[in-house]
Amino acid sequence: EGTNIAVSASPDGKWAAFDLFGVIWRVPVEGGAAERITDDLTDGAQPDWTPDGKALVFQSYRDGTFQIWKVGVDGTGLTQLTKGAFDAREPRVSPDGRRIAFASDRTGKYAIHVLDLASGAVRLWAEAQGQACQPAWSPDGAKIAFAVDKSRIEVGDEAGVRTAGP
Repeated sequence: EGTNIAVSASPDGKWAAFDLFGVIWRVPVEGGAAERITDDLTDGAQPDWTPDGKALVFQSYRDGTFQIWKVGVDGTGLTQLTKGAFDAREPRVSPDGRRIAFASDRTGKYAIHVLDLASGAVRLWAEAQGQACQPAWSPDGAKIAFAVDKSRIEVGDEAGVRTAGP
């Protein structure tokens, strides 16, 4: 049991990854014992699966700012993907597995950024009139929907074309 838990279903629908007390776990969707993926020092939250189902990305506060990390579903290969003085939170892997969308305050307020996994480059995807958070990729990976001030949804594509949600 816990509160404020984030859950993510595996691409094959057989597993659920979740955060509880700063630890990332996975459990079979059909029920059973949970398996610990990270240790107590990880301070992990907001897990999201890679499309191949072999790894998870998550945010961690282990070095004093929120940064994005990746770990194999067996707990091996823990790797920090972002670094710096600014937060990188709420990571979401693109449908093709090549990019990670996340919220960051590196522009002075929270905006949506994208990390290219091949190059390590981070670029601004969308700023909003307010604080942007909780990115979500469209199924084709062409757009990202995100919340603004937890009161509205906006959608942006890579060219910067924006639409407001309902």
